[in-house]
Amino acid sequence: MSVPPRLAGKLNETLGPDAAGDLVTWLDEMRSEHREMMDAIRGDFAETRQEIHASESRLMEKLGGQMHALETVLRGEIHAVETRLGERLGDRIHGVETNLGERISGVEAKLGDRISGLETKLGDRIGDVSKEVDRSAATLIRWSFVFWVGAVAAIALLAGVLRT
Repeated sequence: MSVPPRLAGKLNETLGPDAAGDLVTWLDEMRSEHREMMDAIRGDFAETRQEIHASESRLMEKLGGQMHALETVLRGEIHAVETRLGERLGDRIHGVETNLGERISGVEAKLGDRISGLETKLGDRIGDVSKEVDRSAATLIRWSFVFWVGAVAAIALLAGVLRT
């Protein structure tokens, strides 16, 4: 890119034609070097970018394999912990079941004894009530007989009085 004509004219007036020409040439060379350097830098950046992407791909492949191995190890450890925990809980649950079974058997035995005692007491009480009902029935029949004999006698007496 060259210098605009107006600037070239001012440079010629101020510096003279030789110095102005040298300055414009030097500026053009600087611009050209600048462009070349920028192109080189852009190329370096593109190359660096490609190297970074390649390194990133290799790293991801390497990490992917390591992550898979780590995942496998962790799954194995988790399974082992679950197995040990299951065994321990199984043993504890079995112990609790055994203990509860023994306690329930003891409670059942005590309840059986108490129920037997209550059945005996209830049988005795029912026998007593039955005897009392029998006594009450006999007394009721006795009084009923007395009532009806008295009633028949009163009716017969009344009938005799009314006939005369």
